Amino acid sequence: AAEADQLGFVTRVVPADDLDAEVDQLAATLASKPPGAMKTGRDAFYGTWDLPADEALAKLHPLLSATAEGG
Repeated sequence: AAEADQLGFVTRVVPADDLDAEVDQLAATLASKPPGAMKTGRDAFYGTWDLPADEALAKLHPLLSATAEGG
């Protein structure tokens, strides 16, 4: 876990005893977000997964602009 954290593969490392509570908290946080924003984020993630960085950024820029402008 420490190595995965150091490499940036995970966003958080918690003790095993706290895992269920942390998952519940994260699920509640995600569930409270606007569904459209979550869909946009999911689509952006999967739509750029295999792209080189410059292509991914070119594809993400319009999505980020629309999100920042509230559209």
